[in-house]
Amino acid sequence: MIHYAKHKFIANWACIAFALITAIHFIACSDNAADSSAGIFIETNTGNKASACLYVPTELWKLSAGDTVSLEQSRRDTIGDTIYITESDYRKVADSTSIASGTLILDSVPEGHYDSVTVYTSDGKTHVFATNIDIDKEQTYYLDSAGVRELVIEENSGTIGLSDISYLSVKDFGIKAGDSLTFYGHTIWGVANDTLVIYNFEEVGTGWSLVMNSKNVATGLAYLSNISYGFYDSLVVKSPDGSVHKYPMDFYIDEGKSYYIHSNGATPITVESNPKSEGNAQFYFSVKSFEMTVGDTLFMIGRDDKRVLSNDTIYVATYFVEKIIDSSDVAAGTIKIENVPEGIYDSFSILKHNGEWIHPKLAEDYKEWTLSETPILFSKEGIFPIDSIP
Repeated sequence: MIHYAKHKFIANWACIAFALITAIHFIACSDNAADSSAGIFIETNTGNKASACLYVPTELWKLSAGDTVSLEQSRRDTIGDTIYITESDYRKVADSTSIASGTLILDSVPEGHYDSVTVYTSDGKTHVFATNIDIDKEQTYYLDSAGVRELVIEENSGTIGLSDISYLSVKDFGIKAGDSLTFYGHTIWGVANDTLVIYNFEEVGTGWSLVMNSKNVATGLAYLSNISYGFYDSLVVKSPDGSVHKYPMDFYIDEGKSYYIHSNGATPITVESNPKSEGNAQFYFSVKSFEMTVGDTLFMIGRDDKRVLSNDTIYVATYFVEKIIDSSDVAAGTIKIENVPEGIYDSFSILKHNGEWIHPKLAEDYKEWTLSETPILFSKEGIFPIDSIP
């Protein structure tokens, strides 16, 4: 009996010791991982280790400039005794560039499944839209009312449309006479057969040269005429001394609209023009060198040096020359045109009597020319003072 009691006593203490060791083990687990329970570890990851690109029409979520788009997801995966929770809250502000282009580009979207999108409007309201999006890393997607689809990107070079007359701040970009300008950007053409078509362009002028002369610079508002529409990301200014300056840009130029481009972006403007057809300028025009015939019409379009920006409106004076060629002009070969507006001209075209428009290619040294009371000879070979007619 004595030996039996001794063994029972030892067995009881063994049970107590095991219980204490077990309790200490669970306490230790709790201290090392505050979000664990009963020996299960929980690891939360909020980093975006893999991402994709998503293109969305702004009208799909009724976006306005300043609205914030939020894509949230939470995924739980259990491996062994550890629960892995992946959380992300991707946010993108719909800026004026996105609204103007009609497309919101969500870049670096974390991979995963998204069943809703939340839009926080600039006036404090919240809108939730149901979605069904599965994002894989390093892929490009397009989401519209028909759903989401994976895209292949096709990149091309060139332009597909032009803005209306635009102007550039001379001061903001340190532009001087003789500087040449090159704009870089791209235009999203659209989606066709699960292919996102993008056109990249280098805007150096379409039918003219973006080389600034002293009169253009002196106005403070460099005249750009019609430039490509699309997203602009940089401007490169090359000076005659060989120096090059690159300015980053982030704005959108829409088709058929006018803009004032400055260091903070591009502001839509209204151009108020005061057309003139009469003045004190005169010049001689070579009908023969341009091979014009009876009934053809000469057109020249120019502008005043004075430009005033006020309340998103630029006021300019524009003027034009129009001359219908008759038989005596053709016989003479060279005619004198008088009483036309003075100023800088940069557009020359011929309307043939059969309705065809001709835009003669002019020599590089007179992409722009000035008409004044001092007569000049305007010909296909160049512009010459009257006392040195070739």
